[in-house]
Amino acid sequence: MSPKVTCNGATCLIASSDLISGHIGPLFPGFKYILTPNPDQVPCAASQYQPFTFTTDGNSQCVLRKSLCKSSGQILAHYGNSSTDASCRCDYRQNYDYVITPKDPCSCKPTEEDCSCHIRKCDYDKRLKDNKIRQKFNTEVKNRYQVLREIDDNNENMGENITEIWDNIKDIYTKTAEKVLGLKNRKRKQWLSDKTWENIKERKAIKIKINAAKSNRLKTKLQSDYRDKDKEVKKVQRMIGETMLKNLQMKRKKRQSVESSV
Repeated sequence: MSPKVTCNGATCLIASSDLISGHIGPLFPGFKYILTPNPDQVPCAASQYQPFTFTTDGNSQCVLRKSLCKSSGQILAHYGNSSTDASCRCDYRQNYDYVITPKDPCSCKPTEEDCSCHIRKCDYDKRLKDNKIRQKFNTEVKNRYQVLREIDDNNENMGENITEIWDNIKDIYTKTAEKVLGLKNRKRKQWLSDKTWENIKERKAIKIKINAAKSNRLKTKLQSDYRDKDKEVKKVQRMIGETMLKNLQMKRKKRQSVESSV
């Protein structure tokens, strides 16, 4: 039987369920039939793929389109081939990360996994993952190395002391980090009073004395003092915590009464 075909110049795509005389059967994944004028197998178009056997029953193109990887924060990881879909990844250079981490963070498969991305907010100790901060840090380090190199060139004995060289290198990174990243400010906890902090310092001082004690008799006495001071710290802190909790409950009740009266 003769097939119904749609022709474009010398190449014809099969677009019918009719059987072709001399048909050689279904093709392997990633290929399709065209008539030139005889049936020939060719790979799928670049934007399509076919992960299963191709048949001519109503088909003239490979059935699936490849993922574009153009959602927010996504970039193309691998283009795939005629039998596999493209894979995506999140653009870490723009501070994007996966909403749900896939099996392979470098190559997420959109047809099998959730490849959604979101902008990641860096913790203080991970700020160098931010592209702008990292570039600024690298530039500052290079500038400081250049200054150190110029000093070394002017001083003949500078390069002989390896300890001095290592100290200079550590100094470069330390001062660069302080300038670019700044120092982390430790916030004082509201529920720790001045009295509590004094007790904590006294407890810490006793602990230092225990570690430095030579005789067992002195160490036993200091350990007893440490337990007493530890109980005092916890008792005072428990009382402060209960007072703060009661105050919060009272404020909440007042706010609820005001809202209900409005």
